[in-house]
Amino acid sequence: MGLCLFPTERASITPDDDKQAFDELTKSLGDYLDEEQQRPINRESVASQIFRAVIANGKFDVIYSFNYTDLHHIAKEIGITEKFNYEHVHGCLKDNSIILGVEDESDLMDGYSFLYKTFSPHYESHHIQYDLLDAYEVVFFGHSLGQNDYHYFRQFFRNQCDENMPREKGKKITIFTYDDSSRISILEQLRDMNDRKTSLLFSLNDFQVICTKDGKNERLLHFLKHLQKTSKEEELKQIHRLTHML
Repeated sequence: MGLCLFPTERASITPDDDKQAFDELTKSLGDYLDEEQQRPINRESVASQIFRAVIANGKFDVIYSFNYTDLHHIAKEIGITEKFNYEHVHGCLKDNSIILGVEDESDLMDGYSFLYKTFSPHYESHHIQYDLLDAYEVVFFGHSLGQNDYHYFRQFFRNQCDENMPREKGKKITIFTYDDSSRISILEQLRDMNDRKTSLLFSLNDFQVICTKDGKNERLLHFLKHLQKTSKEEELKQIHRLTHML
């Protein structure tokens, strides 16, 4: 028996066709996430507790969100009444500005520049690198630190792994992740991206990775207590007590 297969002819796909499909995909993702955003939020989840604690601390100048959902909406749902500043790095659902795509390091075929995130009409300047360098305390929650976004953090982690870094440049860095598997994945990423100097993150900084899978644990409780103890409110109480002692 003989068998001969010929490739079927297909219409030529142009970059404009793919651009249209890409725009439709972006819109569909936005519609899906907007629907998901309407679901009830668990006020007692670990994420909610950490969010409330960070805002109540009052010393975090800005929050950078790599999600598309509106943090002010979430804050209202979980009982946060304080005002806070935050920026969407990749756009948001609220104003239909979500950004999909690849980073500038990727090489694309001619006609496909629309896939670069920085080429999106919604892409804006953010000063996250400067803010990371200036901050004394940095908290990462639910971010894998994967290659797609790692360029935002590369210089920050390399600086904090510099063996010649003076002591006063050390920072308190806390990374929240789900379980031990994701903890290992994050540490592998940090090791690969920082010339295998993961140990220096621990020795030169107050560095920790906290898993949230099992809810409240000793490390999480210690972190929440730290935020309460170092809050602006507690600082003002201390100043008030000292003033009345003079």
